[in-house]
Amino acid sequence: TLAVGLRRSLELERGEIYGDFSGGEPIQIRTIGNDILAIRSGRFEAGLRETVALVLSATFRKPKRMEGADLTGLRASEGADFTGAGFRGCRGARATWETAKLDGADFTGALLTRADFSRTSLAETRFDRAELRAAMFVEASLKHCSLREANLLQGPFERADLTRADLRGANCYEVEFWDARVEGTDFAGTNLEATKLSS
Repeated sequence: TLAVGLRRSLELERGEIYGDFSGGEPIQIRTIGNDILAIRSGRFEAGLRETVALVLSATFRKPKRMEGADLTGLRASEGADFTGAGFRGCRGARATWETAKLDGADFTGALLTRADFSRTSLAETRFDRAELRAAMFVEASLKHCSLREANLLQGPFERADLTRADLRGANCYEVEFWDARVEGTDFAGTNLEATKLSS
């Protein structure tokens, strides 16, 4: 267990510190990338910036960069804020982002098979060329989101808001868009075979 002094601040160095913390004022942790995390509860390990961000209530004071990170099976804490985060090329199969805020995040080329983005805020987020087979976007807000050439095979988008989203060239085979909002959505060149759309 980590003992924290009166300043409640730590320099996060890879492989050196770990601990459990709960209650009181949040611990401030400065990572090796000079991001600052506000840790309110949970367990953390040095060097695992992706894990810290996803399993704790963490507030970054500047945009996050997790390009190429392995986020497989991880869970974002409820309401976690990843606005503007960079996840290009990350591996996040079966990751759960439910209710997280990911506006303006970049998942270009990411592997996100069976990831759960239900009730997530994804305004202007980029999923271009991402692998999103069977990923869930139920009741998600995807206004102005870019999903160009993404593989959305068999993914549910029930009651999602896709207003002015860009799905040009995407694979939407057997995707379910029941009661989804698609005003101004661009489906040019999209594979819509066996897709389920509300009338």
